[in-house]
Amino acid sequence: MKQQEQKQLTELKIKTAFIELLPLADQMSDITVKSIIERAQISRGTFYSHFVDVYAVLEVVEHDLLRKIGISIRQSLEQAVLSADVFIDPLTIIASEQVELRALLRLSNGSQAHHVIRKELVELIDDSKLYQRYAVQTKLPLKYAQAIFVDHILELLIFWLKDDDADSVPVFAEIIWQSLWMSPIDLFK
Repeated sequence: MKQQEQKQLTELKIKTAFIELLPLADQMSDITVKSIIERAQISRGTFYSHFVDVYAVLEVVEHDLLRKIGISIRQSLEQAVLSADVFIDPLTIIASEQVELRALLRLSNGSQAHHVIRKELVELIDDSKLYQRYAVQTKLPLKYAQAIFVDHILELLIFWLKDDDADSVPVFAEIIWQSLWMSPIDLFK
């Protein structure tokens, strides 16, 4: 096996061990280098030749997960017709990673994962030129409209991820879609 392939395999073992430990941890300090190396069946030196600490693994795992979700969102936003279907593929990926995302939100007390997900959503919406493509009209300055739009989707997504009795992906996609066209007061009518 080539050295680069071995390096990738070892990093995958470390990330996999970290991901397996996520749902078992009550707080980030519960995931230790020792617990990762035991689960990955590697030495401490091998761990440190790839990562400086557990938080570096967390950062890579978050990045990989958000990149995967981001690619799906970008592809969905390229669809010709904007509808609830635009949310299906990204939500399917998010649902498949629900355990890890829930754990990341819980362990970071929501703040780090929340910030990273929000930043990714803002970049995706900016990159897709969603507002210009669909001639979205707003009486607010665009930066405020964008903040409301992104935060709305993000808060619904986090609520859905944390819900033990979450709706199916197609139902949740329709909920997001319908709620985008309602004012907050309309939700209670």
